[in-house]
Amino acid sequence: MDTNVLLGTAKMDITPTFPAELQPAHPLRQDAASESVRRLYARVAVFQYTSKRSRPQYAVVVSADIIYFVDQRIDSLRKQLLEQWGIPGEAIVFQGTHTHSAPCPGSRFGEAFDGPYRTFIELLETSIVQGVERAIANLEPVAAERGSGSCGFATNRRKREDGKIVMAPCDEGPTDPEVTVIRFRKRDGREKCVFIHYACHPTTTYDNAFSSEFPGVAVEQVEAALGHDATVFYLQGCCGDIRPAVVRDGRYYAGSNLEVSRYGCELAATVLGVLVSRMEPLRFVPFECRSAQVRLPFLSQPSADELEKHRDKSDGLGTWSRMLLDHPDRNVPYELLWIGYIRLADGLAFLAMNGEVVVEYGLYTKRVFGGKVLPMGYSNGHTTYIPTAAQLKEGGFEAHDVFYASGRPSPYDLSIEQAIKEAIVRLVQQ
Repeated sequence: MDTNVLLGTAKMDITPTFPAELQPAHPLRQDAASESVRRLYARVAVFQYTSKRSRPQYAVVVSADIIYFVDQRIDSLRKQLLEQWGIPGEAIVFQGTHTHSAPCPGSRFGEAFDGPYRTFIELLETSIVQGVERAIANLEPVAAERGSGSCGFATNRRKREDGKIVMAPCDEGPTDPEVTVIRFRKRDGREKCVFIHYACHPTTTYDNAFSSEFPGVAVEQVEAALGHDATVFYLQGCCGDIRPAVVRDGRYYAGSNLEVSRYGCELAATVLGVLVSRMEPLRFVPFECRSAQVRLPFLSQPSADELEKHRDKSDGLGTWSRMLLDHPDRNVPYELLWIGYIRLADGLAFLAMNGEVVVEYGLYTKRVFGGKVLPMGYSNGHTTYIPTAAQLKEGGFEAHDVFYASGRPSPYDLSIEQAIKEAIVRLVQQ
């Protein structure tokens, strides 16, 4: 037991009791059932490292059942945690599990457009701040250990057909079946907290209801099996091109709560199997928290004249043109990818990125650092999909369509892959 490291946790219910709109890709219809399929939670873990020679260090992990945190809300949350407890922004990971069946957490166009989502935003942020307060109130010494298993329901969703990339299951495409399990034990040997790290889109169902999706099923089952108020977190990996195998006749279909439960149970069984096996003890170290920004240049920028030519069209080109004309601040030469690095122990660090990062970057991070660094997408804000250079050449949804649908000037330049990989190595080895 390392008495230098204390851990406190909290689990906050963020299921709306008021009308709330699901995130734009999955609108909640007017006739939605009042009862949610799976309740939504924000889970908070606060780590404190104490030393006789320095002030306490903090590291915070927040996992919320939302699609992701939008940029403008991250600034607000960081400010509140800094003012109340002196916790710096680089020491915090705010991650959405990426369920598509949760209320919209804010507009991607900025705070001025948050109005329709304000009630849920206030619930979410208040719950997180209260969760940090509760977690700090129950700090206690813990020991850490890690293990891993494998879960096989995730599929690569980029398939080449007739010379084009379509969204369909691709058996030859890369996936990351590894399930990393981190356990934190209290003095009495019981679990205080468990982290589950896996990489798969929670897009099993598009039912007309709120749902924490298969991650919610998995963590609820593991929490129930452990008992004694253990808090279990789902940490989403790099799954931009990975989704569940809800497949019929070679195509994805919209599953129901049956499929949600099936995959959640499969993941939970894997985790519970790891927890009863021999796990590797981890040695805590003074926390390391730092970040970097990577410039992601766009391939091109349309001129105002070009956009005006397409403004009145009723197709996707017209929609894209109107979005950029209405929001000229988005017609920029580049975006920034924010990468955060938090190291808690020998063999346990988080690499958190604010985009829908495809699985190849996660596999690269694990390979380069021997699995000691857990790659996480959907963290600390949101840009868009982060494809590889090869995918940008191929096209398809993640590398072409989404850029125009979300009002970007164009897809990214092919140089981003090398820039991101170099930035990851520099940040971790700094």
